[in-house]
Amino acid sequence: MKVVTPQTEAEAERFVQLAGPVMDDGEAMSTAIALHRGATLVTDERIATNYCRSEGIACLSSLDMVQAWALHDQASDDEIVRALTGIAQRARYRPPRSHALFEWWTRYVDG
Repeated sequence: MKVVTPQTEAEAERFVQLAGPVMDDGEAMSTAIALHRGATLVTDERIATNYCRSEGIACLSSLDMVQAWALHDQASDDEIVRALTGIAQRARYRPPRSHALFEWWTRYVDG
């Protein structure tokens, strides 16, 4: 995972197309870059996720990333609780019940 900025005119043009009418600026920038570079976008915004699916852009949620880290590093339950609680507090995020990892989240945050 790395932070990037637009490097081509095509990325900048796609950003302009998406920003405002389709999604907010941050998601529009990230989506435009992912589309043009064939990268995977990590987002929890439904509009961006739906757009990515419609355009064939690989897209993961933040919970996908946290769960992958937890499994890869064999994180303890306490580490997982701290990570998910931090997301809940700082980002004011709670996954919808329809999220594939909702039960996993609930086990650590609400359990």
